Amino acid sequence: MNTRAKPKRDAFVWPAVTLGDAAMILNFTAAGFLAHWRFGAEDADLAYVGGGYWLIYVPLAPLWARLGGRIGTRPLMLAGAATILLASLLLTQVTGLWQLVSVFALLGTGASAMWPNVEAALARGRQGTPLRRRLAVFNVMWNSGLILGPLLGMWVFPEKQAALGPGGRTLVNAGFLAAAVLAAGLLVCLALWRPAVTGAAQGRREADSDGPADPLRLRAFWLMAFIGNFMCYVVIGVLRHLYEELATHQWADVQAAAARHHALLAAMAAAGVLTYAVLYFAHRWHYRLVRHLAWQAALTGGLLLVALTGSVAWSAVGFIAIGCGTAFVYSGSLFYSVEGRDETTHMAGWHEAVLGAGSVVGLFLAGHAPKLLEAFGVAQPYWLIRSPYVTAAGLFAVGILVQLGVYAHHARRFTAPGPADRGARQPGPPPP
Repeated sequence: MNTRAKPKRDAFVWPAVTLGDAAMILNFTAAGFLAHWRFGAEDADLAYVGGGYWLIYVPLAPLWARLGGRIGTRPLMLAGAATILLASLLLTQVTGLWQLVSVFALLGTGASAMWPNVEAALARGRQGTPLRRRLAVFNVMWNSGLILGPLLGMWVFPEKQAALGPGGRTLVNAGFLAAAVLAAGLLVCLALWRPAVTGAAQGRREADSDGPADPLRLRAFWLMAFIGNFMCYVVIGVLRHLYEELATHQWADVQAAAARHHALLAAMAAAGVLTYAVLYFAHRWHYRLVRHLAWQAALTGGLLLVALTGSVAWSAVGFIAIGCGTAFVYSGSLFYSVEGRDETTHMAGWHEAVLGAGSVVGLFLAGHAPKLLEAFGVAQPYWLIRSPYVTAAGLFAVGILVQLGVYAHHARRFTAPGPADRGARQPGPPPP
């Protein structure tokens, strides 16, 4: 292949990741409404559906990433995309809750093989500013999928009354079929993709241009970002897999629960896209403690808005705050996972496992919160229906305290200015 063709083939990854996440979010929401409306699922049951995906995703993502470092990322990416397509088609045939859980496990198998290896191939040979910018574009594109998916969902997905009717299952299956079409496009784009790889010498120049990196600083912020990313996906897991019940409860009178849920998910993703776009141009966002924690505090406040108000406007503000906060923390988690590492030792698989583990914890702890409250004698529907979100906010507050402990443990041993602190007169931790 000539060198002129490589940039053109490299560009196929961008529509691929957009289509990939659009397919995933369509499957998530369609499965949630199918389980809740036609199979009679409650919060705990919805947690099992999402858990079928994430309990497979978490242990397999690091293993697929390590295997990709040995045999190459391309075979695993293509196999993962093909599995996502197959699972999307099988979802149209499930007839019960546990069949749905099983197919979601297959969906998680495919996604766990694809995503960490896509991230590794994107980052190969890059360091410093070029790495941050390439990952920022990646983040913009997969979040664009999280906008596309809900917008398609608003168009193809029925409301509850229609879904419960004689032909309701066919109407619900429209979401899964749309996801299958998107997954087919994902597979084609990944098959056409040929990553543009930076040479070793250029990679060293890129790293040097960003200033010297203190390994202890990298480790501290990597650990904090992993904890933050874990907590972010506690929240994301609740909003993607459990929110169908709260949406139905709040807006059943206007028969717009599905449309409003999809619209709020699209608003959250749009906020993420805007944040990632800002981080593309920002040069001083990484290795900053106050920025890292402030976005998480904003996310926690947004979650409480979602939980404690039935207003569409305030819920939208909450979803937007969650989208911005998650985008910032996710950017750090992915960047610190591949910064200064070669393709065989990158931590992208662990980065994916961490966010998957957060989703699992969020689903099972938050999903069972209503039953726990009932066991303690709480009977008010207002608190029972909102308890998963209040539980997730409390877990997030604990996660922020743990991150402060990690920073305090490492900060006294920082030995060099961070990459964003070039020109500082004295070594030590970066200013907030």
